[in-house]
Amino acid sequence: METIDLVTPQGELPVPFEALVRCVAVSEARDPLVVPLPDGLLRRADALAIAHEDGEVRGVAWRFTGPDGVVLDARVLPGRRRQGIGRALLTAVSGPVGPWMAGADAAHRPARRFLTHLGFALRGVVFHQRWDGPESEVPPAFATSEMADAAPGDDLGALLRDAGGGAAPRPPWARLAALDTLPAERVHRRVAWRDGHPVGVVLAHREAEVWEVDGLGVLPGARRFGIGRSLVTDLMRRAARAGLGVQLRVAQSDDGAVSWSTGLGFWTYRTWAMFERDAPL
Repeated sequence: METIDLVTPQGELPVPFEALVRCVAVSEARDPLVVPLPDGLLRRADALAIAHEDGEVRGVAWRFTGPDGVVLDARVLPGRRRQGIGRALLTAVSGPVGPWMAGADAAHRPARRFLTHLGFALRGVVFHQRWDGPESEVPPAFATSEMADAAPGDDLGALLRDAGGGAAPRPPWARLAALDTLPAERVHRRVAWRDGHPVGVVLAHREAEVWEVDGLGVLPGARRFGIGRSLVTDLMRRAARAGLGVQLRVAQSDDGAVSWSTGLGFWTYRTWAMFERDAPL
């Protein structure tokens, strides 16, 4: 019978951290519809729930608390699924204050059924999009703003929240927190300036073959000047010079944003379903 331990950042793990990483890797390798966990994310979690037996990790869940609520996720070894471990892990790690959010590939029917069975309701669908190409195919930008690397101490989270304006999809705050654990060369933090004021921001991290956009926003009063386009094409040029791609997220329901991103050459490679629950698990 598995033991489930809840561990806070200051707590001592009941198993080596490497055992958690192995469990996650095995579960993801057997399930191609699961989005791989970014480097450093587990170490930045607000809390972990670990199912283990005789020193072997059967499953792990984690939570992050952001401005919009609590984001939950879990991995369970393939041979241990459908035994109540996932439910027990998420219940243990969820915490007393919500709302609680989780996600799954729209084509992953077992994961969607699992979340629905736990009382999560579908709140929206997001397109994960990608661009690959040479620098010569990067669309031109407009000379309406100036791009600069973020300075140390800049509150980019506050700028991103103001620029987002509550629009969907919500920035993945858990991934933004994990950026601080990555080497500087794997992190892209650029700010758009107009008339001496910061008006937009893009945050991204580099995986093996792609720059993943974690946050993108332009202040409401500075929109429709092509500033978002400049932020993205600036990253596209950096990626193209290194032979890499760029990935970003766009709400399926936002026809304008979908038209904007596809006009830049992005194409949809994954459709992601976002779920939310208002009551504790």
